[in-house]
Amino acid sequence: MAPKRRCACRFRNTLTSAMEARFYVENGALVRLEADGIQGSNVISCCVRSGDPLPPHAKYFLEQLPNYPSIAACRL
Repeated sequence: MAPKRRCACRFRNTLTSAMEARFYVENGALVRLEADGIQGSNVISCCVRSGDPLPPHAKYFLEQLPNYPSIAACRL
């Protein structure tokens, strides 16, 4: 069985949004978002579990961000 690989989808957004994204993760959203490079790059990486639907609050959050279609296509 192949090991799970980290999702390579990346998009730029503000640190505020990165912190908000982490809130969704900590509250059990099916979408995994984590702040990466908080010191300055403010890049958020995202991973969506293959086959799992997005919960409405997470889907709404992602739709507000740039490059949403490529994020939705990114699977583990």
